[in-house]
Amino acid sequence: MMARHFLKHAVSIGACAACLSSCIVHRATVKPVHDEGQQLVVSAMGNQIQAEAAPYHQESALPEEIPATLWLRDRDGNLLRGDVTVQTARPWWQRFPADIMTDLLPFTFSVEEEQSLSAKPLEPMSREALDEAAQAFGFEQP
Repeated sequence: MMARHFLKHAVSIGACAACLSSCIVHRATVKPVHDEGQQLVVSAMGNQIQAEAAPYHQESALPEEIPATLWLRDRDGNLLRGDVTVQTARPWWQRFPADIMTDLLPFTFSVEEEQSLSAKPLEPMSREALDEAAQAFGFEQP
């Protein structure tokens, strides 16, 4: 009888704790930046190819990582490229054993990371340097 009473209260307390438990949100944002005289060629943000230089945003309960590349062309026709990887950190309160307490708190914790992505002119390469770089990446010379 006593065990049944205890079990009933334990289930009630567990249900209340689940309803009041906290959430953790990781938000990562990439903001492409370019001058008026620069024309967008293409941008790759995360797993999406974009035809416009718009901010890209991802969020989830786990740490986020966004690889981003931006290709621009300036007024003279030169190519510009920028690369960045935005990564949210896993804070101490999301690691064991601190996460036991934060999971029971009725708050939403957020971890945010935002970076700007700007492009720089590509350095011209000689034919030989381009061939060496291609071979380093596994391409065979014709």
